This record gives sequence, structure tokens and C-alpha cells, in this order.
Amino acid sequence: MSDFSARRVPGLDLVRSVAILAVVAGHYWPLYERFPQATPLKFLGVLGVEIFFVLSGFLIGGILLRQAAELGNRGGAFKVRNAPGFWVRRWFRTLPNYVLFFIFGLLYDKPWTNGHWGAWLLSAFFLQNLAVDLSMGTYGVAWSLCVEEWLYILLPLLLAVFTRLARNPAKAALYAATTLIVVPTLLRCTTAGKPWDLGVRHVVIYRLDAIAYGVFLAYLARYHRVIFERLAGRRWAFGGMAALAGIWFFFWARGEGWIARGEAASGIKWFLMSVVFFSALSLAIVPTVAWASRLGTLPWGFRAPAYRTSLYSYSMYLAHPFVFYFATPLLYGAIAGVFGEFHGLTFVVIGATLAALYGTSAFIYHVWEGPMTRLRERFSPTHPPARALGMP
Repeated sequence: MSDFSARRVPGLDLVRSVAILAVVAGHYWPLYERFPQATPLKFLGVLGVEIFFVLSGFLIGGILLRQAAELGNRGGAFKVRNAPGFWVRRWFRTLPNYVLFFIFGLLYDKPWTNGHWGAWLLSAFFLQNLAVDLSMGTYGVAWSLCVEEWLYILLPLLLAVFTRLARNPAKAALYAATTLIVVPTLLRCTTAGKPWDLGVRHVVIYRLDAIAYGVFLAYLARYHRVIFERLAGRRWAFGGMAALAGIWFFFWARGEGWIARGEAASGIKWFLMSVVFFSALSLAIVPTVAWASRLGTLPWGFRAPAYRTSLYSYSMYLAHPFVFYFATPLLYGAIAGVFGEFHGLTFVVIGATLAALYGTSAFIYHVWEGPMTRLRERFSPTHPPARALGMP
């Protein structure tokens, strides 16, 4: 039985599935250790996270803007007191799974032996990469969730402030989305000399715009439908995909070093890497998300895999570092122990590891994530029903 299928859009499920598979492929370190020639695939990890950001902004922004518009239609206005209901619903969706894997990370890292208590304490409150990455590798993938959580906090507050100033839901939505795009972009202009990955890409104050582009797309979908429909056309969508392919080709041609984790660039290289790069990625993803949101159905053979992969994507994102680290060597040893070393063993292990990740994520979703998400209906009023947006 599906849990949220009545409110899902097949095209957005497909986008979310592509995003998580890209992250998994980009982060599968055993492949790159054995086949260095596959290094260009690492960029898929970067791309997958950026797709998640824009998609999240579109979905969550759409829900919040709809709520503000409906309050306006009833003669009211979105106010700060409306924000807690939104936060509760988002936290019931995101925090239970995070707490589960946070505990796994604690047991693995053993801060009582290495003194990492400070980093773990910051991570417990999503402060580990607010203005600088202080996570010390405690639970690396949580940096992107930290960016999203802070967007969830700031967006309704900005919407309430601008609603009070503009007294117009449409203008308030535009001002809130624009602020969250412009301010982080300007702040990135101050990052010369900072490492690209840990110093810029992982830092909340520099990355909120990635999600805000999705919020801006939700604004267009609600208040400027003609523009949105044009943006959702195949020409724009395929143009965005071509731009992403061009960025990937540049990565492949220049090698991994141009975005090395510890590299502190300067001059034009810094400006392209730390300022233009992130904005270009988001802008290329926006029309693809818009196009996918208009897909009414998927070809047979894609529907069930896209739906299930999308449903389990959050658990897959949080679980994949643990599964890769623990399952890969166990599976390699087990398969090699039975069949011996043979040509293609690595790819058999990759397939088995992915199956283990999928099975683990499905189990966590059905036993923990899904039931905890449904609890939000008890603690926060359900938003008025609306056209399906593929909300997770």
C-alpha cells in the first residue's frame, strides 16, 4: 500500500529517483578505488544534491505559497504564528530519519574515544556548517540536510515579514524567494581563498539560493502560469539538460582537480568555481523540474521503479555511506570466497551493494520513516487539499 501516492506526480518522482541514483553513483568510492578512469562519474554526486535542492524548493515552496495565498483569499495574511505548523510538518518528515542515522554515526565515530563531541553537538542542532564547515567528517552527507533545514526556518519567516510589508501574497512570495537567491549569491562573492567544497559548497549561508531557485519556480507556477508553462516546455528542459551535460563535460575534460575539496582558488577560477558554478547549476535544473512537473504519466516499466526509488530516496541518501562502508567489503569477501576472483567481480559486488542499499532503505522507510511522517497529522493541522505536487 502506498503512503503518499495520492499526492505524487510521476515526473517529479522520476527527477527525485535520478537525483538519488546520481548521488549513490557519485559517492560509491570502491568503484573509483579500483577503476580510477571512472573518476568523472564523481560529478554525479554533486549534480544529484543540486537536483534535490531545486526540487525541494519547488515542492516545499509550493506548499507554503499555497497556504499564504489561501489565507489571503480568506481575508487573512500569512503571519509568523503560521510558521510553527509548517515547521512541525517538515520536522516530522525529516528529523526522525536524521536522528536514527545520527545515532548510527555516533556509534561508528565513538566521540568518547576521539574527542569529536563538539562537532557532534553542533550537528545535533544543524549548526555544523552554518557559516563554516565544522563537522570534522562526523556525518558528511548531513551538510545538505542542514542547508534544507535552515531554508525551512527562514522561508516562512521572510514570507511573514514581506506579507506584512507588501500586503500582497504574490509580492511577498517574490520578495522572499529573491532575497534567498540574491543574498547567498552576494555572500559567495566574499569567499575568495576558501576551499571550494568544505569552504563554500557545504556552507549554509552560501547555498540557500540553490533551494530558493525552486521556490522561485513555485512562485512562477502559482502567479505567472504562462511563464511557467513556457519554461516547462521541452525546448527549455532539454536546453537545461544540455547545459548540465556541458558542465559535466567540462569537469571530465579538466579533471577532478578543478573542484578539489581542499583547493583555495583565487581570481577568475575562484569566481567561476564558487560564484557562477552554483548559480549555473541551479538555473540549468529549474526548467527540467518544471517540465517534469507537467508529466502526467511515465512509460510502462518506469512507473513502479521511479515511484519506489523516490519513496525510499531520503533513507537511501542517509543510509548509503554506512551501507557502502560495511556491506561492500562483506559482499566482496563472501562472493570471492564462494566463486573466487573472477573478471567482473567488482561489478557483481556493486550490484549486490545497490540491492542491499535498496532493501535497507525500503525496510527503514516502511518500519520507521513512513510511520513517523504520518504522525505529523496528529500534531499539525493538515494543509488544505490542492492539486498534486509530488510532495514526499
